[in-house]
Amino acid sequence: MMLAYNTGHIDETDYAHSVLRVTLKNGEKYALDITGAQYGWQEVVTPWGLYCEAKIRSIKSIHSFSYTKGFCKDRAHQIGGQRMWMETIMAVFADALDHMVALWQRDNTSLSVMLKLSEGEYVKKRASLLDAIGRGVQKYKKIRTAEGVFDLPGDISIGGVDRPFTSSAGQKAN
Repeated sequence: MMLAYNTGHIDETDYAHSVLRVTLKNGEKYALDITGAQYGWQEVVTPWGLYCEAKIRSIKSIHSFSYTKGFCKDRAHQIGGQRMWMETIMAVFADALDHMVALWQRDNTSLSVMLKLSEGEYVKKRASLLDAIGRGVQKYKKIRTAEGVFDLPGDISIGGVDRPFTSSAGQKAN
């Protein structure tokens, strides 16, 4: 993984951008830039020389691929504050949503069977699934709100910038 600064040929951002340099067994090198489209670079895989010429003004740092894995794992454990609170809510909601779909499938049909239905039957089953999810989301919201899950816990600071948050009861949270 490498953090590099843009040449300005594609876009004018001056942020360090992460890109993977992949070296094949035959020695050929390619840039693997899965998020480059947000900076105007549409190709995910590009020969390294062409990518450097068009996109890289300077390289901030180079790390082995194992560093990237460790960095992502460490970052996931260090996000703290509001972000950790939000990530937890989203993870729990994803599990609840998965449970809602599993319950619907148990009482109706599997999603793989549903995809093989005629158009008319598929539309009916899809509507039934969406209704079940809608009811489940409302029930989830009611229960979680009563539990206070959506209330912000204590002081929250993000990157050194304190932001004023209030709890659902209207009390200042930080």
